[in-house]
Amino acid sequence: MTSSCRAMLVLVALAAAGCADFERGSPAMRDSTNATQDGSVRAEDAGVTVDVSIERVSYTGQVYPLLLSLCRDCHRMGGEATTSGFVLGGDSLADYPTIARLSSSTRPAESRLLAKATGQGHQGGVVISAGADAFEIIVQWVQQGLRP
Repeated sequence: MTSSCRAMLVLVALAAAGCADFERGSPAMRDSTNATQDGSVRAEDAGVTVDVSIERVSYTGQVYPLLLSLCRDCHRMGGEATTSGFVLGGDSLADYPTIARLSSSTRPAESRLLAKATGQGHQGGVVISAGADAFEIIVQWVQQGLRP
């Protein structure tokens, strides 16, 4: 992936909005015809491009922008999920320990981060459907050793 593609991915990811709870999300996201049957919106439909064919997954170039675009509306200081223990401040390296703590290298697909994102015990509902490109890119990153 070229640096201009990475830059575009970061810009698109940062510009995309949407948390898991579409009742609190933007009207465009609530009314989206791109919603799946379980109420989630695919990452691609939220303006985030995920390329699962990449051999080495980049935390700063792929995983973090994806999490920002899907989670930060609620999981930020002053957001509805400020007390959740998962707060994204906008600095990938500062937020890395929190994200890594919620990820399981022994069972990546069952990590707390992905369990919450798929709606398990998450007050915001489903953010990423299991098996979706966004889900798989996070699983690959965890399997590759959670490199920052």
